Amino acid sequence: MASDESQAILALVQRHLTPFIRTDFSDDQLWRRIEKAAAAPVKFGVMDGDPEPDDGYIPGIHPVDNPVFLDVTAHQLLRHLGGPLQHADARAILVDSRTVQEASQSFPSASVEYVDLTTTSPSTFRCLISSIATVDVNLAIGNLYFDEFTSGDAVYGA
Repeated sequence: MASDESQAILALVQRHLTPFIRTDFSDDQLWRRIEKAAAAPVKFGVMDGDPEPDDGYIPGIHPVDNPVFLDVTAHQLLRHLGGPLQHADARAILVDSRTVQEASQSFPSASVEYVDLTTTSPSTFRCLISSIATVDVNLAIGNLYFDEFTSGDAVYGA
């Protein structure tokens, strides 16, 4: 991976955006469908009397569609970024071959891999595409921490 791509990922993290990285390039149409579903606004409803914004919550993700990331794993991504990042909310989402395979078989069951970029050995967990907004908002407001999602092999939201 070239340093320009690493710098682009770092810039997203510094802007408090989660890079949504395509690592499987086998199906362009499915990638667009996954990207659209992941970025879709979600209405959580009214809680504690606070009104919900009209458009719902939009996850703070940014698509990265560059073949240089073909088959990149969490460990490889962290290594190319120069090791653990110092931003408390440094994370990425990998849209990998498992995501594409699951989406082609049963889209509602498709999962992505969340990656914690703040540790030397990146923690990861899988999350349904439909649950990205829930994970994003909980991490963003500090309601839950990354390690609270990493218990076992279960897919979050399933």
